[in-house]
Amino acid sequence: MSILNRREQDYPQASAAYTELVKNGWRLYTTNWTLYDALSHMKERAKGGGLAAADALRALQRGNAFTVVPVTTALEERALVLFWNHRDKPCSITTWANIVVMRNLDLTYVLSGSHHYDQAGFSRLY
Repeated sequence: MSILNRREQDYPQASAAYTELVKNGWRLYTTNWTLYDALSHMKERAKGGGLAAADALRALQRGNAFTVVPVTTALEERALVLFWNHRDKPCSITTWANIVVMRNLDLTYVLSGSHHYDQAGFSRLY
């Protein structure tokens, strides 16, 4: 997660965008899959924060810095359909689940550096 790891290439842009969003009262969302994926990757890294970075993300979650949207069975099924129907796109199933959730919530912006969201019609904030 680029907003917490100073060693990430996108950290300056991601951190600045996150700070601005919070300052302006935006409500942020993520899926439980994305949260678990981020926690797992952070905990695995000795460099870049490791367990301390995972703890920082956990503190943000507990502090209600963002809403965690559970990926239900219905959302998972829709994400899998998109995953298999878009074989030309190297998106993960987690990314497709995020896209389904963003469409369901009628969201426009995404706090991500991934170009896959551009291709899905969203506006990246960094």
